[in-house]
Amino acid sequence: KYAFDANTGNGKVADGQVAATQSSDAFFVWLSLPPSTFWVNLNPTEPDRIVDARLGTTDVGRILLEADFRMKKVVGRLLHPDSDTGKQFWAAGDMTTQNCVDMRQWIVPKPASVYEDDGGLYIVDAPLEVKMETQYLTERGQFVPRHQDLRPLDGAPDLRAQAGQERPDLRLRRLQVPGR
Repeated sequence: KYAFDANTGNGKVADGQVAATQSSDAFFVWLSLPPSTFWVNLNPTEPDRIVDARLGTTDVGRILLEADFRMKKVVGRLLHPDSDTGKQFWAAGDMTTQNCVDMRQWIVPKPASVYEDDGGLYIVDAPLEVKMETQYLTERGQFVPRHQDLRPLDGAPDLRAQAGQERPDLRLRRLQVPGR
């Protein structure tokens, strides 16, 4: 036995039924696929690695791709040199708007809050967090952040942090999430 509570949109019965069906489908996708399949990758230099083949046939895969694309658009707006955040980002160091920097963000799950009551399992909260690639890989023991590890995109100027300069990925994280 399981239960879920879905956002019913504008309150119409049909919208509630669609939300319930999508929630149920997503729940069973999460149960049926191994955790290693829940990733998407919109890196333009890796066109053969966009989504796991099994996940890519589901609405969950589509939703993850849409979320990743939306995140990239938000970061693009934040870094645009005409925005307040973009002005701060590009003003630091020797960076100019003609330069490209490879700083990937990852959407990663945080622990879910679940409780069981009378044979039912209830997912109370399933939060996600946006992390810089260097932060995520460092936490997994797969990357040791040094300014030498930041790589420029093919053909782009090398913008690795020089001694005494803040790394671009750390600056972006600081500007996106003040107080961190």
